[in-house]
Amino acid sequence: MKVDTLYQTIALDLKKLIESRTYRPGEKLPSVRKLSNQWNVSIATIQSAYLELQSQGLIYSQPRAGFFVESAFSHLLPEPLLSSPANTFNDPGEGHLSTSLVDSLNFGPDLIPFGIATLDPNLFPISDLHRSLTRVSRRAGSEALVYDFVPGSIKLRQQLSKLCVRSGLCMPPEEFVLTNGAIEAFHVCLRAVAKTGDLIAVESPTYYGFLRAIQNMQMRPLEIPTHPREGIDLGCLNTLLKKHKVSSIMTVSNYSNPLGCTIPIDRKKDLVCMAKKFNVPIIENDIFGDLPHFGDRPSVCKAYDQDGMVLLCSSFSKTLSPGYRVGWTAPGKYKSRVEWLIHESTFASSTLMRLSIAEYLASSNYQKHLLNLRRHCASQVQQMSMIVSNHFPKGTRLTRPEGGFILWVEFPEKLNSFELHRLALAHKISITPGPVFSSQQQYQNCIRLSCGYPITSYLEQAIAKLGKLATQLISISTK
Repeated sequence: MKVDTLYQTIALDLKKLIESRTYRPGEKLPSVRKLSNQWNVSIATIQSAYLELQSQGLIYSQPRAGFFVESAFSHLLPEPLLSSPANTFNDPGEGHLSTSLVDSLNFGPDLIPFGIATLDPNLFPISDLHRSLTRVSRRAGSEALVYDFVPGSIKLRQQLSKLCVRSGLCMPPEEFVLTNGAIEAFHVCLRAVAKTGDLIAVESPTYYGFLRAIQNMQMRPLEIPTHPREGIDLGCLNTLLKKHKVSSIMTVSNYSNPLGCTIPIDRKKDLVCMAKKFNVPIIENDIFGDLPHFGDRPSVCKAYDQDGMVLLCSSFSKTLSPGYRVGWTAPGKYKSRVEWLIHESTFASSTLMRLSIAEYLASSNYQKHLLNLRRHCASQVQQMSMIVSNHFPKGTRLTRPEGGFILWVEFPEKLNSFELHRLALAHKISITPGPVFSSQQQYQNCIRLSCGYPITSYLEQAIAKLGKLATQLISISTK
């Protein structure tokens, strides 16, 4: 472990105690407050140290009980390798996503929600948001009832300007354009830089919503191999940019969906330089960036963009409320084009929700909420990882994301994930099959699991059941 800060030093000392079996598997660790007093450091420092150990699979947390030494750390499943998508692409508008594959995914309220990338609503600051909404409704008066025209509420854009400093950005409010969620931000940015028939370089696997948008706009996705830790393969991307005329590069640079990978800083800089060299804009989605499991929030590619080539998109759907539909983009030199496209399509948006988010962000509550939310995500991902490792079939591989709340599972090749999806639905369990994350129907033996809900005994039994179903399918295929 590289030691840069006090909490990492403490984490390293605790790790040595665990590895020497001073603290034994299953044993409860000292409370955060006790260690804080014992080592004369802040409670936040001890919490960060515990989160560091949690991210490494050495310990786990039990709600209202504390932290315990993990008994199965050595049995965590190995990670997937660099993906190997086919270097081909469909004709405009073609591809399996035009069929009912994505529509067949069932995210109903009666299902166990491993298939949808959303958090338990109880993890959001419901009371605080309601109070903000009430205050804004009283104070804003008629302002809250009129159209919010492009580029959107200056109050919210001012808060975004402050918030994005943590991402390595120093941009005035005038650089931001508000949207109806991150999906609209992505759509208008894509339309701003590309046209029918164009090639769009995408990480592989990538979020199926992006693939569907590319296809619906009659464009063609070009899948680039992606590493589950370090993101898009820049060597392969460079080769393909020399070979093909690509109109845009798409990336989820921090805690991507579905791999959970984060592009290291040096590689982010290299990606921006490559985009400048080939004059290809980058559409960067940072919707999970506020959810590191430990340490500081990672920077974005946009932070290293000096030429306006990066169109950054995000929203508050993963951290505050998906139902508010408040998103935004910082589209660089494409800002005028993006504003025109929004005006053409949606004309104006909900003023009250945007003012409410601005009101909430102006308080100190958002950073406190994020700290708590990050702890929940780290704990839930770690617990899910351990349960999957204990119950899924031999030969399975599993990602180890350092942020967000999504896991990518790679089964032995004998398993068909759509068949597993069908069987799981019969047991009221939703999962997302791997092929929907590829325009070429790659990843037939993979699934995405969401860790958005606290792991109860009921959910643990569902994961164990999923493991049994996968084992049965593999057994049948080998006969």
